Amino acid sequence: MRITFIIPSYNEEANVAPFFDAATEAFARQSDFDGFELLFIDDGSTDGTLAAIRELVPPAQVDVRAVSFSRNFGKEAGMYAGLQHATGDIQAIIDADLQQPPRVAFEMAHQLICHPEYDCVAAYQEQRKQGAVHNALARRFYKTLKSSSGMDVVADASDFRAFRRNVADALLQMPEYFRFSKGLFSWVGFRTLAWPYEVQERNAGSSS
Repeated sequence: MRITFIIPSYNEEANVAPFFDAATEAFARQSDFDGFELLFIDDGSTDGTLAAIRELVPPAQVDVRAVSFSRNFGKEAGMYAGLQHATGDIQAIIDADLQQPPRVAFEMAHQLICHPEYDCVAAYQEQRKQGAVHNALARRFYKTLKSSSGMDVVADASDFRAFRRNVADALLQMPEYFRFSKGLFSWVGFRTLAWPYEVQERNAGSSS
C-alpha cells in the first residue's frame, strides 16, 4: 500500500529540507505502507522553494515529485492539483512549515488501516492558540455551516487530513471554481473520524 503527502508550498524554501527529513524519518518508523510519495505543490513561489525540492535525495521506497504553478494561485488550487497528481492509496494534505507534524499524518493514516469503516480522518486543534474572538467566530462559523447545510461538519477541522482514494476521486468530480475544501470534504459525505493534534511552532518564515 502506498501513501502520498500532498504539500502545498508557497515561499517555503527554508522548510523544504526540514519537512523532508521529518517525513522520511516518520515513514521509516511505520509499517503500514511500503511506498511513500512526497508531492510538493509549488504555488508560484518567489524564493528558492522549487530549487530546494529538486535538491532532495529520497531514500528507497520514497518518491519526491513537484507540481510548479506559473504564478501564485492559492492553497485551494494547490490542494486540487495535488489530488489530480497523487498516486497513493491513502493521501494526506499537510503544510510544509511543520506546524502539522508528519508523524501525526501517519497516525491518522494508520487509523484508516485499523478502522475500515472510516474513509477520512480530519485533524482538529485540541487547544486553539488564536485569540478568544477568533475562536468564538470559528465556532459560530462551523455551527452555522452545519445547521444551514445539513452536512456532518467536523468542528474546527483543518485542511490537515488523511483520506482514501475514493474520497479524492469524489472531490475531483466537484466542479466548483471557487473551492472551499473544508466544506467539500463534508459535502461528499464519507464517514470521517475527528483526530486531535497540537499545532507546533512554524519551523521558518511567516504564514502567508
